[in-house]
Amino acid sequence: METIYEKYMALPIDKGLLCLEYGDIADPYFCYPVNAKPIGFEGCILYCFLPEYGEMVFACNPE
Repeated sequence: METIYEKYMALPIDKGLLCLEYGDIADPYFCYPVNAKPIGFEGCILYCFLPEYGEMVFACNPE
């Protein structure tokens, strides 16, 4: 089953308006969940999914 996020990512629109840098967790901070599935970063703030919570989005800010 396709999630809302996957449908959004498939749209032919400029996703740069969200100001998120896409990528994996290269340098994890203490507050980043171990099992996080990254959506993107805004500076050091991680936006992610946690598998046990379905499509709920979490923001982790180490500051």
